[in-house]
Amino acid sequence: MSPIDRSRSLFVVAVAAATALWGSSAAPQPQDKSNTSVRRVDRYVHVAAFLNLAQGTVRIVAAVPSDVRSSLGVVDSIASIVRENPSKRLRAYIILTGAESPLQAAVLAGQAPDPRVVYFWDPAGEVAKTWAWDGTACAWLYDTSAKFADPPPQASLTVTAKKDGKPYFQCDALRAMSNDLVRRVEAKVEASGTE
Repeated sequence: MSPIDRSRSLFVVAVAAATALWGSSAAPQPQDKSNTSVRRVDRYVHVAAFLNLAQGTVRIVAAVPSDVRSSLGVVDSIASIVRENPSKRLRAYIILTGAESPLQAAVLAGQAPDPRVVYFWDPAGEVAKTWAWDGTACAWLYDTSAKFADPPPQASLTVTAKKDGKPYFQCDALRAMSNDLVRRVEAKVEASGTE
């Protein structure tokens, strides 16, 4: 095989992989641990619709710049909170901002797959700005009663990735409070006898 043929073959494989990733992010598909999709969003109302569909669950919403190396740690921290709590009443919605392409967003999302974590790609960061987002990784925790409209409701807890002007993401408070809210919801459901 000549070097030109080899280059053409690699190009075709790369285009096919990018097309497959783009197609999986465009159409909603069931998620499992091996299939993490990223949905492109340009308007807050689309994210609000997803969040309102999950009413009855404790929701973590995070905005993460996809061009910062520390963002992977933030995404993994949030995914670990969800993984450690087996309740179906805990969900996470991660808004990846500033990625130049859906492939870049998909690579970041693929590092921490979980069926209860939904990834959004917000190329311009406009959706994240609805939360008065300042460009650093930030997470907001909402209880089951939160109804999303414009502007977003008051969060039960806000965690930012900056402390004293330095990169820092402390997820212990987020983990503790989300676990507490989930326990309360499950106790209430158990007491009422409904599922």
